[in-house]
Amino acid sequence: MKQEKKLSISLEIEKRALQSLLHKVNEFYDNPANRQAFEAWEKSEEGKKYATTYGNI
Repeated sequence: MKQEKKLSISLEIEKRALQSLLHKVNEFYDNPANRQAFEAWEKSEEGKKYATTYGNI
């Protein structure tokens, strides 16, 4: 029972952390300047290299 409660608490903490992160990411990309900067980076050599390296994870 105690182990079950620990797991439940851990899952709740993880869920809240991920919800908070998602909220911040959406808030960041709601700003047109941030979205534009990301799109420019995505087309850059660094962005293409990143996509090639990590895009299939």
